[in-house]
Amino acid sequence: MVEIREAESSELAALIPVYKEAYQEHLIFKKKTDADIIEYMQKAHADAAADGGGFIIALLNDEVVGGLLLRKSLQGDSHSRWKIRHVAVMEKYRDQDIGTELLQAAEQKLVELIKKGDFITAKAEVSVAEGEKEAVDFYEKAGFKLEGTRADHYRLGENVYLLGKTIGIQQ
Repeated sequence: MVEIREAESSELAALIPVYKEAYQEHLIFKKKTDADIIEYMQKAHADAAADGGGFIIALLNDEVVGGLLLRKSLQGDSHSRWKIRHVAVMEKYRDQDIGTELLQAAEQKLVELIKKGDFITAKAEVSVAEGEKEAVDFYEKAGFKLEGTRADHYRLGENVYLLGKTIGIQQ
C-alpha cells in the first residue's frame, strides 16, 4: 500500500533518483551535483512550507517512489494561486495511480488551507513540456484544464502547455 504524505526535510535526498529518472532534460536535475540538488530542494521545501506547501512524497515499503512540490505563487484577498511542480513517479511504479494520489494530496492540502481561512479559493497550476503529451492527458484526467501555451519556457524553441484547476471548499 502506498503512503502519501508531506515530506520531512531529511527525506528529500531520497527524491533525487526519482527526479533524475523522470526529468532527464531538466537543468536542475541533469547538470547539478546531488549536493546542489538537495540544496535546491531543501530551500524550495522550506520556502513553500512557510506558505503551507512543500514537497509531498509517495512511499511504498518505506521507499520514496514519487513526489511533487506544492508552492504558492500569488496571494490575493480571497484567492491564491499555487504551482504544482516536479511531479514524478519512478517508472517501475507508474500506472498504479500513485501520481493521481500525489495530486489529490496536494489538492487536499489546498482544501485544508481554505478551511483554515487563509483564502476562499485556490488555483493549482502545472506546466508541461510540449513533448510530454502523456502528462497533459494525465492532468486533464485529474480535472485540470488546458489554458494555453508559453514559448521558450523551459528551453529555447520548446513550448509548454499551461494547465489549471480551481479548488474550492465544495470540492
